[in-house]
Amino acid sequence: MRRFRSYTLKRVNLNEISVLCSKRVVIMTSDKVLDLLNRLKENGITVWIDGGWCVDALLGTQTRDHADLDIAVHRKDNAKLRQLLEREGYKEEGRDDSSVFMYYMKNEAGDGVDVHVFEYDENGNNTYGVEYPFGSLTGTGIIAGQEVNCIAPNFMLKFKTWYEPKEKDIHDVQVLCEKFGFELPTRYAARKNYAILETERLILRPLTLSDAEIAYYGWTGDAEANKYVSWLPHLSIEDTVQWLKDVAWDQTNAGNMPRDNYIWGFVLKKTGELFGSGGLIWEKDWQLYQVGYNISRSHWNKGYTTEAMRAVLRYAAQTLGIKRVAGGHAKENPASARVIEKLGFVYDRDAITPHVDGVRHFDSREYYLDLY
Repeated sequence: MRRFRSYTLKRVNLNEISVLCSKRVVIMTSDKVLDLLNRLKENGITVWIDGGWCVDALLGTQTRDHADLDIAVHRKDNAKLRQLLEREGYKEEGRDDSSVFMYYMKNEAGDGVDVHVFEYDENGNNTYGVEYPFGSLTGTGIIAGQEVNCIAPNFMLKFKTWYEPKEKDIHDVQVLCEKFGFELPTRYAARKNYAILETERLILRPLTLSDAEIAYYGWTGDAEANKYVSWLPHLSIEDTVQWLKDVAWDQTNAGNMPRDNYIWGFVLKKTGELFGSGGLIWEKDWQLYQVGYNISRSHWNKGYTTEAMRAVLRYAAQTLGIKRVAGGHAKENPASARVIEKLGFVYDRDAITPHVDGVRHFDSREYYLDLY
């Protein structure tokens, strides 16, 4: 794709980089979650994922950052769990609601585990600890391609709507309802300001700061993947962090308000792997949205980009009410030309697209597509 103005790199000052990096340290990534879960399993300890990571596990893809991991554990395994966490360098952090059956452990790196202990009798009655309704611990989900135990979807929705929601809770309720067809409660509906799209093989979700490393080494920092675009490859992960901030879905305004970017991360359903990004970019000169996309070379020539962008175009027409979109490609980029052709774009004219470096340019072809 030849032009991606909203992807123009904005340098971040050193103080801001320091703050961003310090925040990233405390994010409970999928790698950390699976590493901990696998160690628990090796020691014969069964747990169920609760909280935000449960929501993303049920969706099969990560949709936001998570500061910690919430888990439910049976009373019989609680002592072993605590001992293992302590051996791994976790220490209990006192909180107002802490008790013998609900406590928070954190290590020196800032990784937190919120433990909820429960017990049932043979009839399914709660006899100790956190009162998980009988049948609620029957869900299964996927985290980075690995199956995990978690709260069942209908119960997870109930848990998330029992209290005054924060922005992350609004997000979680909305994606649960969208995924499983639950009715969206009124108090959450008016604040929806993002979208998760699904195709046969892919999930398209908002990008988060925790995606920086994968994006940088996958496509934003790859010169070959950026050969036929008008922006420069990112020179560092900090560049990609800033780009992720620039293309983030705005969660502060109610409703799907018009904006400069509608950018999604492309994720494989089967593995949970993030491998690219794309969406709609506002071209002020044309007063039109333009499609744009870029993916890791390891995923080229598999039809993923076309599949993803078809979902984006449906969203543009059905949700945003967009009537026409623009598209284009460098003449020397036949792969992008094939995507444009498969999406049904109509040739408009030849053009010359300048590179952001002010020196180079691309001989390009411009297209449009009417959405009905």
